[in-house]
Amino acid sequence: MRKFLQVAGLAVAGVMCACLIAGCDGAETGVKMNYADGGKQNTTLYDREMFFNNANETSIADPGVIYVSEEESEEYGGWYYMYSTGASGNLGGELYAFQCYRSRNLSEWSLAGGYEQGYSLKVTPEDWMSLDEVTQWAPEVIRNPKDGKYYMYYSASARPATTASGDGENFDRLYLGIAVGDTPLSFRVLGAEKPVFDADKRLVTNERPPIDFQRAYGLTDVFSVIDASPFLDDDGTLYLYFNKHTDRNPETPELMGTWGIRMRDFVTPDYQSLKAMTMPNVVSVNGGLVEGKPKVVSLGDKYNFSEGSINEAPFMVKHNGRYYLTYSGNGYQNPAYSVHQAISDKPLGDFVKPLITEGNPVLASDVPYVSGTGHHCVVKAGDEYVIVYARMANPDRYGLGWTRIVGIDNLVFTKNNKGEEILTSNGPSYSLQPLPEAISGYHNYAKDAAVTVSGGEGGKYLNDGVVPYYNFSADWYWKGAMGASVTFEWAKPVPLSAVMIYNTKEYDYAFKNIKSIRLYFAQKPDWASKEYTYGEIQNIAFPEEVVYETAIMWGSACVAQFESVKVNKIVITLGEKYEEFDAMGDPSPEIRIPEIVCLGKEC
Repeated sequence: MRKFLQVAGLAVAGVMCACLIAGCDGAETGVKMNYADGGKQNTTLYDREMFFNNANETSIADPGVIYVSEEESEEYGGWYYMYSTGASGNLGGELYAFQCYRSRNLSEWSLAGGYEQGYSLKVTPEDWMSLDEVTQWAPEVIRNPKDGKYYMYYSASARPATTASGDGENFDRLYLGIAVGDTPLSFRVLGAEKPVFDADKRLVTNERPPIDFQRAYGLTDVFSVIDASPFLDDDGTLYLYFNKHTDRNPETPELMGTWGIRMRDFVTPDYQSLKAMTMPNVVSVNGGLVEGKPKVVSLGDKYNFSEGSINEAPFMVKHNGRYYLTYSGNGYQNPAYSVHQAISDKPLGDFVKPLITEGNPVLASDVPYVSGTGHHCVVKAGDEYVIVYARMANPDRYGLGWTRIVGIDNLVFTKNNKGEEILTSNGPSYSLQPLPEAISGYHNYAKDAAVTVSGGEGGKYLNDGVVPYYNFSADWYWKGAMGASVTFEWAKPVPLSAVMIYNTKEYDYAFKNIKSIRLYFAQKPDWASKEYTYGEIQNIAFPEEVVYETAIMWGSACVAQFESVKVNKIVITLGEKYEEFDAMGDPSPEIRIPEIVCLGKEC
């Protein structure tokens, strides 16, 4: 039986070899199985049915992503739509902003905006926002389930005549804008095409910003804000999160964190609900309106991760009744640009950042091939979460330019050492990773298995869903040894098509190969000519392209793909190490395995 795997336009043959393998006691017989390795780990040549990687270089900054279901739109459903920072200026006499891309799998993107060159927002000289400066930033889109329209929230510099900021520097004129569209592809500034009335029946026009904190609070100085992010709670209440930007206001340094307000509807802020959410380098903050003015009242304990002077790019996730405000620290020009979380029981409650020993950061990098992993959004794919973020296109030459490209990684909710649920990423990755089941159709059956190991400790971590990138999960490994084995067993037969065995990033404990994967058949495969007990894949080499001298690329796995088989048990036996002796010359057999993934789907 021959199976052909489509790998970026290439056909890779996986042939099942009828080579008899006898068990030691003669009671079991097996057949040797060939396999495909999924394609190159950090290139565009890989099997896109099961996997993604971050070698795809779609140029984008500050991505905001929305999924439109087929139930919501027959014409536009079934796609993820991604919106990008930036403006085009003048194209054929028309002004546009915010290119829009779309994708079926969150990995391969193509321009899709309804205007010239894939732009999604049309701007006219009558609108309040200016395209003279490139300060059209961070669009995020949400669908209003009541009217079926799409609302875009963003930040932009206002034309001097349209605001109280007047002729100040363009950073003094940063306001939050709203645009509306009948489709996820084409938007116009709120009030530009037909009259719009807010919750108080007041006319909202396109001639001045629809959200204006200076006017609302009677401020005598500027109050520039950016990075608007909407969140629709389960009860139908909309909230808007944003961050205070630098401007000429002398109080700005004390206010430069993330803030939130409740919206009375999709166009009307409840200005009296203003709440300070996070501030740089502290665990918590108390602030909001004090005598009618935005003010930080007090700061909590020191946060043990340096965030520079910035908390920005907020995005809210709700899980099991709790609110996870994710945001970025350090600024996009810093290689340490990274995503963190603060947690509360209320959408405008008192948010607390877990320490680095308790769950932060959510996404960060200190390796040379990935830098600046910040300004993100979180997308739900079925029951799984994915983080979509920008990263630097030239991380090894960071100071030469600021081109950013899109990255994605899987997100997991897990418990820290205090028993608190926290959000963490299996990234930033730069090698093959499993696509979410809702996209690929392949389920990770490892999560459903009973796991036993032949020795060592930490076997419970092999199917917990977490690849330990960060401090709080640093020891979440099975610490086995050369020749040791791990068994996954299921109460009912499951179909398997691929096994991924993740390696540690610690070269001294990394495996060089897997000696074998033995798959015990629950039913005879169609391709088998006799009643074999099991199939065996032998001597699976760890991919050399993710080994850097004496370092292993974060989150890399040994991959074996094969013809789908129904199994009730698999046994994985570890092979050799890269370093079989320690620095003193003594034998060092320990191998650390952080995670194993078993992919399959019912035909």
